Amino acid sequence: LTDSAVERINNGELVVISKQDEVEQGPRAFIRAAMLFDVDVEEAYSLLSQTDKQHEYIRNIVMSIKIEGDDSYEITEMRVKLLGWILKYRTVRHWDKSKYHIWWTLDPNFENDLADLRGYWKLFPHENNRTVARYTTRVVFKKFIPFVVQKALSKRELPNSLEAVRKRVNSHGTYKKAGIR
Repeated sequence: LTDSAVERINNGELVVISKQDEVEQGPRAFIRAAMLFDVDVEEAYSLLSQTDKQHEYIRNIVMSIKIEGDDSYEITEMRVKLLGWILKYRTVRHWDKSKYHIWWTLDPNFENDLADLRGYWKLFPHENNRTVARYTTRVVFKKFIPFVVQKALSKRELPNSLEAVRKRVNSHGTYKKAGIR
């Protein structure tokens, strides 16, 4: 991160770095972000590991159900509403608590509506019992969505989703989106 980005993060800003390019298989979005959580790294890690609760606080996730898992991995089925469509996919998430690292890919054994999805959270202890969080994800849509629409979705939806994650973590897991009890 640049000195400017670090300063912005320390001032409480969400810093999103989006890189999009064209490749043989169509547009792919590489999105990187960093933010500061107002909880210690242990609590942030614990809350980010609760993938099956994402529908409670991220606006466009309408369902997130744990299919199977243990202490090292979890398969979660997700339903996400974008542009009036419901996209269905399953992620395989892995955890390495010793490194405060969470990463995911698509479940290859499921008929996913995405061609590719992968990403990670990497957490770092910060002063005053806070946590710096680095986030990266890549999404490749299976259905045709024009590149310009994908780019617009990335610019609008990702910051909204990450702000919801920050609210959830900073509230110690109590924040929920409107309509959820």
